[in-house]
Amino acid sequence: SPSPLSQPPTLFISMGRLLSLELENFKSYGGRVTIGPFRSFTAVSDPFSGGKSNLTDAISFVLGVKTAALRGRELKDLVHTPADVDDGDAPAEERPVRERPTKARVGIVYEEDAEEGEERGVVRFERVVTRA
Repeated sequence: SPSPLSQPPTLFISMGRLLSLELENFKSYGGRVTIGPFRSFTAVSDPFSGGKSNLTDAISFVLGVKTAALRGRELKDLVHTPADVDDGDAPAEERPVRERPTKARVGIVYEEDAEEGEERGVVRFERVVTRA
């Protein structure tokens, strides 16, 4: 039988997990939206053009990924732009006006792994962008 000294060391990487994602006026998500809590396995499923890729963009954004990788030319492109309100045949001056948000915010709540007998730490990351 092989000697224990000849065995490669076991490497354990503690990664933690994402608990929830908080969005405010980020890309297709208008207003405030909380997604989660995430479980040990979570699948994101929605109809075509339902915002799945914007969810991954939000996680990347809060972790500091550059704008070009988030399918936007500039940071201000990440701020939600509401669709025009279609109020039938009403004259333009009688249609409701939606204000364009001036900032987008993404926050994640992350739970760190803990050694046996230790308490798990919870960390919150947040990133905000404003439109001039």
